[in-house]
Amino acid sequence: VISSATILVNGSSFSSCVQKLKALNICFQLDTNNNNDNNQKKPDDNDTSFMAHISIGLHLNLTEGLSLVDGSEMLGKQGFWQAAHEKRVNWEWAEREIIAQLECYQQHFGSFPLHVDGHNHVHIIPECV
Repeated sequence: VISSATILVNGSSFSSCVQKLKALNICFQLDTNNNNDNNQKKPDDNDTSFMAHISIGLHLNLTEGLSLVDGSEMLGKQGFWQAAHEKRVNWEWAEREIIAQLECYQQHFGSFPLHVDGHNHVHIIPECV
């Protein structure tokens, strides 16, 4: 019997689809109702109070947009993966970019993230680990 569960939702999934956000909200409200038998109510998919209970992690981006380190345009999903495959990624830049994103997170949230994953799955490239 599972008494509790943790759902990890990455940045792309969480922000890209209103239906996913509403589904997460309903799941959270149903769980809250099940743990509080005296307050059974119908889930409200417009209620966003559940977000106060979410642990926010860092969705590390090394592929798209502008670098926090030097403002340069990143290589894009395919470009980054191709460069990684061909051993052309500037890993010194990548390390500085990772540190910059962690520091930016810390400045905004007052702590470092409890979990990190990578945009376009860059976290599975061995050199990124």
